[in-house]
Amino acid sequence: MPAAGRTTGAVRHRKRRRWHFDRPPTAARQGRAPDQGKEDFPTDRYVLQGLAEARGLTLRMLPSDLDEGLDLRTLRAALDEDVALVVLSTVSYRCGALLDMAEVNAAARQVGATVLWDLSHAVGAVPVELAATGADLAVGCTYKYLNGGPGAPAFLYVRQEVQSRLRQPIQGWFGQRDQFLMGPRYDPVPDLDRFQVGTPPILAMATLDPRRWTCSPRPASTGYARRAVASAS
Repeated sequence: MPAAGRTTGAVRHRKRRRWHFDRPPTAARQGRAPDQGKEDFPTDRYVLQGLAEARGLTLRMLPSDLDEGLDLRTLRAALDEDVALVVLSTVSYRCGALLDMAEVNAAARQVGATVLWDLSHAVGAVPVELAATGADLAVGCTYKYLNGGPGAPAFLYVRQEVQSRLRQPIQGWFGQRDQFLMGPRYDPVPDLDRFQVGTPPILAMATLDPRRWTCSPRPASTGYARRAVASAS
């Protein structure tokens, strides 16, 4: 899995996948609608349904062919200024159809929408070029084609230019600036580490080849979890 560096983004392992926009794009505050492929993996659909209900958003489910996947003409026809977020699987879990990530990202950007890619059925099976295709957000798992096994960590990709605009709704100690000062108020770090919550699953992460993941540099005093992973590996 190609993992971009600090100039374009970074990959962070996580157990859960939750996020919302803190500053523009401001989908939640403006009531703008997310779009999703009707045949995307059920977990993605369930998460978005709950998010839409909780935030008063409209969730549009785009029809797709069970054998051919989502037709990009269908997607383009659904994109307008009301769409804030497009959630799609790079590879269809039903038929294996592969979407053109660069074309989808460009089409969404034209209307001011952001694309969130689910790479669960792509990473480890097909080349995934996040920076080269202009991806902003991606999530995925490691227990499928990366052979992490049951309970293996998930991962999150956020392009560096949007990291400071996104905020983890579950504000945890591991996302705090000056972590060991134990400050009275939450002040998230400006980079990808703001999406961390608590101690990562050390043993589960140790089952993965460390060459397949990268973390943005942090001060040595806050890097003991990564050192523990390296030692366990």
